[in-house]
Amino acid sequence: MLIVRAKKLGFLESVAGLMFGFQKPPVYFESRIGIHTFWVFYPIDVIILNRQGIVIKLVESLKPNQILFLGFKSFVALECKSCFIKDNKLKVGDKVIFV
Repeated sequence: MLIVRAKKLGFLESVAGLMFGFQKPPVYFESRIGIHTFWVFYPIDVIILNRQGIVIKLVESLKPNQILFLGFKSFVALECKSCFIKDNKLKVGDKVIFV
């Protein structure tokens, strides 16, 4: 289990996410479709969780100007600085709790 201090983004904030550096990682938001890294000028780690907070997908160092489709089982996308997944030894099946 990993406890993460992250800012929850509302719908309008989630559209921008980490674009232009307005938000500082980590941030999380509800998403079932996908995310993009347009106008994010550095690689980020993305952690996809289901409704129970279980990690179902990990993407390390997603480069700028990419699109990531999440899938129907996804519920929350957590965007973090690059190396967050490696530093915290996260793996699929781990539980994440936000504070």
